[in-house]
Amino acid sequence: MEKLYIHEIRPDGEISTVGLFYSREEAEKIVAQLQSLPEKSGCRYEIVEEETVR
Repeated sequence: MEKLYIHEIRPDGEISTVGLFYSREEAEKIVAQLQSLPEKSGCRYEIVEEETVR
């Protein structure tokens, strides 16, 4: 089973983990939802596999 994390990278460089997801499709859907929020317009998002988080 694939395990993916979404990281939110804020304009000030702070990074926080949005959550753990089990499919790339699901993670990409969440990223699209977050990017559509006006208050998140300055944030970037990256989807990373669990192995790269450790």
